[in-house]
Amino acid sequence: MSLVGYNSNIIITIALISLLSACTIENSLKENQNKRSGESQAIVDARQFFSEHPEYISSAELEQKLYREFAQVTTVPAYKEMSMYQLLVISQDRLTH
Repeated sequence: MSLVGYNSNIIITIALISLLSACTIENSLKENQNKRSGESQAIVDARQFFSEHPEYISSAELEQKLYREFAQVTTVPAYKEMSMYQLLVISQDRLTH
């Protein structure tokens, strides 16, 4: 193989690696954005729940009970795709019934 052919192969290889790296980086950025968006929505959901149910903020005992119930609810496979707000409402419902 001539030096020119060898250099062409190196350039093509580097170009392909760069292209693949860019795709991987773009996918990682999208995943990070989706994760941040999900985390942001969870914060919004939690704020909404606690603004509707301030008793859990003013009582450490009630907050602990809600937290324990929430920890159990989050292990239920059927609830896996639910929002933070929905999980908190289910936790509260299980506490009160």
